[in-house]
Amino acid sequence: MAFPPHKTCRICSKPLTLHEQYSGPICSHWRCRWRHLEDQLRAHRREAAQVLGVSGAESFPITVVPWRTFRSVPLAPERRQEFAEFLADLVREMADLGDAADAAPSVLAEPETAARDPAHGAALLAQVCGACGGFCCYYGGTRHAFLDRETLQRVSQEQPAAVAPDIAARYLAQLPPRHCEGSCVYHTESGCALPRRMRARICNAYECRGLKDARQNSMTASSARAFVVVRHDHTIIRSAFVDAARIRHCSGSGIEPEISAN
Repeated sequence: MAFPPHKTCRICSKPLTLHEQYSGPICSHWRCRWRHLEDQLRAHRREAAQVLGVSGAESFPITVVPWRTFRSVPLAPERRQEFAEFLADLVREMADLGDAADAAPSVLAEPETAARDPAHGAALLAQVCGACGGFCCYYGGTRHAFLDRETLQRVSQEQPAAVAPDIAARYLAQLPPRHCEGSCVYHTESGCALPRRMRARICNAYECRGLKDARQNSMTASSARAFVVVRHDHTIIRSAFVDAARIRHCSGSGIEPEISAN
């Protein structure tokens, strides 16, 4: 009885086990898996560039960010009430612990992201977040936008004439009519409804792996740009060519062009 020819890994050329033959054209070694992923990402970038008419696609470093789907819904009255009660508790803490001027300087300092980032790099990182759509914002849904007493103290110091209750009212006034279901109260389809100076420190300073990669690439490249790939497991959900000025979107399969400006 004749046996079929033994298949080999497309990357390293080693013979594939029976299990590996059923799971794909590459072996299970992490180096080959990583190389296969990189090849897929580069191929997708080439295809997207052809559809969108982007020249010099290789000059857009690939940045991978996680995926989560959101549905825009009206901000429920009970969510507003819960958030208002949370702010009231923070105001009472501020009153109990003294004037905001006593806050630690390290807490009131500029966010690290703004302090260490080149001017064009900061704009690029904002566009990367825009292409992602707010994966990390989801965790602010159960943490009241990550706000704390120190954040309200910082905001009140910027306008010393404002008393604590007025600070709470300012945050309530920024609540959007609609937000992303299950996510932060300020998370909307168009981004964060809260002005950057009023956000919690972690919202301005936190960087996922994709943002860190984009920052590093922007420091070594002649211009700040990236090809952002939104992935779930091994599936490309969508992607975008971004620079400091705009985002050019495309879907993961079919690559339907869509362009949005900053």
